[in-house]
Amino acid sequence: MGRYIFLIFLAFLSMIPNINFYSLDFEETTRAIVAFEMHQSGNYFQPTILGENYYNKPPLFNWLIIISSYFFGWDTITARAVSLFFTLANTLLVMLFAYKLLKNVEISLLGGLIFITFGDVLYWYGWLAEIDITLTFFVFLLFIAIYEYYKTEKEIFAVLSGFISGLIFMLKGFPAFAFYGLSLIALSFSKRKPFLILRKEFIFSHVVFLIVAFWWLPLSENPYAYLKRLWEESFSRVESSSDFERLLIHLITYPILHIKQLFPASLFLIFVLFIRRFRISLNSDLKFLLFLIGFNYAPYLLSATSQGRYVLPLFPIVAILTGYIFHNYLSENKKKLLLASFIAVIVLRFLFGIFYLPMLEERRGFPKNTAYEVAQMIKDYPTACNCDKNFCVFLDFILNKPLKKEEYTPNWKYLIDCEPRENLEIIKELKVIKKHIYVMRRI
Repeated sequence: MGRYIFLIFLAFLSMIPNINFYSLDFEETTRAIVAFEMHQSGNYFQPTILGENYYNKPPLFNWLIIISSYFFGWDTITARAVSLFFTLANTLLVMLFAYKLLKNVEISLLGGLIFITFGDVLYWYGWLAEIDITLTFFVFLLFIAIYEYYKTEKEIFAVLSGFISGLIFMLKGFPAFAFYGLSLIALSFSKRKPFLILRKEFIFSHVVFLIVAFWWLPLSENPYAYLKRLWEESFSRVESSSDFERLLIHLITYPILHIKQLFPASLFLIFVLFIRRFRISLNSDLKFLLFLIGFNYAPYLLSATSQGRYVLPLFPIVAILTGYIFHNYLSENKKKLLLASFIAVIVLRFLFGIFYLPMLEERRGFPKNTAYEVAQMIKDYPTACNCDKNFCVFLDFILNKPLKKEEYTPNWKYLIDCEPRENLEIIKELKVIKKHIYVMRRI
């Protein structure tokens, strides 16, 4: 058993090398700069980017980054530490819940090891400053609450499901309604009680859900605009499913994508299912959990623009089910091979962080180092940033003040933009993050 614990520790540790050196990428910049501006302005209910109101996501993830800043200050690690924390929290919760379900230490530890070594967790979303791994934790908590109600019908678990779903809304917006609603429908089907969601405990749960989800919204500057944008952000992709050819391709390729996401465990799972011809015996609890995540998986399978990361919240249950199958249906020799595959992906993850991330940073033009050079030139003068937030976020951290667009900085002396401007003196031209960036000064 100790080897599983040791490998879980190593897997977590493998995500640390160069985590602060490799600059923010993808949507990480948005999460970090929104949190920084929120913290500096003291307005915790209206996110902004470069001074402009930002309505695409609710504020909870920004608050978590702000909490992280009290431990790490403001740097790349600040936002990523949130994901690292919830990766560890998810792994521990997988082990605890698996033990509660099956009363087997080996399965619980194996489930935790499987989860943390899933390709999408270990190499990307387990450490990137994206919302997904944090969302996974809260959705997993929702599934646990639904399961506990399924087993006990205690009212507290119904109310907890509404409360947790409200937090999911504060992280991601309207997908919380899908997780909550589909989970309750799955529960109703499983208990053969179609009107179960109209019981008094669930009526109260619905009210709690709505209060927790929306209490902060009236404190934003434009609640209607915020709500409208959250709705559009969540449902703008649904129209693509009306394209039959595109949907058909998605129905074929989307499940195949999961093989990569769940690697290396996915290869062994396919092997077991093929050898057993899908004749796998699950107890009633595991069947319910499989049914529960199947209901929540359906909308992503049927939406042609769904990305692989959208189903990350289902991975903890997948890890538990996979751990159970491996424990019961893999031979001892195959288990040794499985363990070797875990060791291999962990070693490769160390190499990925130690060698590959610095190479990627070099290709991006060392934006953090370049930002430090620019900061020395502009630190004593008012500066506006029109472009690019992926670069200006590092200036924010270095200068310890948020840069805003020129319309919000009327007295600017320096302007950072992606296009040269007439009547301005170009004092430095940069090429970082595959963009030309100009530092200009008023003549």
